[in-house]
Amino acid sequence: MEVRILNVMLGVWLLVAALGWNGPSAYRINTGAVGLVSCAVALLALRFPRARWVNLGLSLWLFASLWILPRQGEFELWDGMLAAASMFFTAGVPSIVGSSLGGRQADAPLGG
Repeated sequence: MEVRILNVMLGVWLLVAALGWNGPSAYRINTGAVGLVSCAVALLALRFPRARWVNLGLSLWLFASLWILPRQGEFELWDGMLAAASMFFTAGVPSIVGSSLGGRQADAPLGG
């Protein structure tokens, strides 16, 4: 569950950063939209663990958009790359249900 909260925080960071940049509007709108959707999906993944894979797709789009959309400078490039990489790796981590000693992966079959 903690990893989903990290995804929410990454989404909030993207949204706030997009509002604070002075770069091209297409890049800011894209970054803000990815941040907003990422927050919503991470919160949804708290209840439906497989929804986390949507954030994996969003991270790939965020990474690709760094070269597709015009941006202001190097700060936006590094910020986007670090956020996309963090989203990518946290989306791949399954949630654990139960205690740390006897829990099981939330998106694993009941027999597993």
